[in-house]
Amino acid sequence: MEYIHGFTEEEQARLNEQADVLGPIIYKDLDFSEIDNLLEIGCGTGSQTKILLQKNQTMHIEACDISETQLAAARKNLSGESRVNWHLLEADTWPFEDNTFDCVFLCWVLEHVTNSAQILSEAVRVLKNGGRIMLTEVYNRSFQLLPRSECLEKYWDAYNQLQLEMGGDPNVGIKLGNYLFRAGFTDIQSKTLYTHNDQRDREGLLVILEYWENLILSGKDQLLEAKRIDQNLVQQLKQTFENYRQSDETVFFYTGIQAVAKK
Repeated sequence: MEYIHGFTEEEQARLNEQADVLGPIIYKDLDFSEIDNLLEIGCGTGSQTKILLQKNQTMHIEACDISETQLAAARKNLSGESRVNWHLLEADTWPFEDNTFDCVFLCWVLEHVTNSAQILSEAVRVLKNGGRIMLTEVYNRSFQLLPRSECLEKYWDAYNQLQLEMGGDPNVGIKLGNYLFRAGFTDIQSKTLYTHNDQRDREGLLVILEYWENLILSGKDQLLEAKRIDQNLVQQLKQTFENYRQSDETVFFYTGIQAVAKK
């Protein structure tokens, strides 16, 4: 798997920020009260793992990631936490027994992979009968920042195209229902997780602008290496976000997709 954001210390800090900024949206309607054993795929630096542990004080988590660098950061961030086991997981077949988990949890993972069907097949296998899968994913076509910026649109198009070429899917969120149905899940429920900010909440708008600037620029090294952008466009983009912070006309909109289903 190629990861458009990279595995730098800067990216690790961004993942922690992401959990803080988006956590209230992601976890608003998710119920972990009846879950004793949870499998987290794509745990990264453990920022989502930390939130999961807070949702159920007795829940045990098997947390997996493809990067040893990220896992090292996760172990450090949750040092001394006895309710988590960490796993380096690169294969399509998971080292867990059938019918083991009450829940499989993935957040911003399928956008980066080429094997979504295999991942969901494995999720069905390791879940107990009646167990649940919880998925939160991107729908990048929904991203809007107004007033319109040709610089931002050029960069965003390059970002999404490179993610596609790396084997990911920047619009996978709207496909979750089909993927879950084909994998054999039942009681499939999906909803939009939208963020809409404007001058009615100036502080909230500034927070989301900073988060999204960091998110978008986290792909700049890969885009520069692939010669999809140049340093001039990066500097223009930074100035564009500064302009958005100063403008009284700025409007931000984005929607992710969340799906919950049963085995």
